[in-house]
Amino acid sequence: MAWGHGGDIDRYHTSDAATDDGRAAAVAVTLLPESDGPVKRLLTAVDGARCG
Repeated sequence: MAWGHGGDIDRYHTSDAATDDGRAAAVAVTLLPESDGPVKRLLTAVDGARCG
């Protein structure tokens, strides 16, 4: 399990998380696509990398 916090502003996304055993990761996406489908796929990949 991981705990974290993220945020969005127009076309940017940040996300970070840490686990009980001390692992941590931070991701910054600096140019989100403009349509919903690619954004959802990108954020799913970010979550998978962070929590995988």
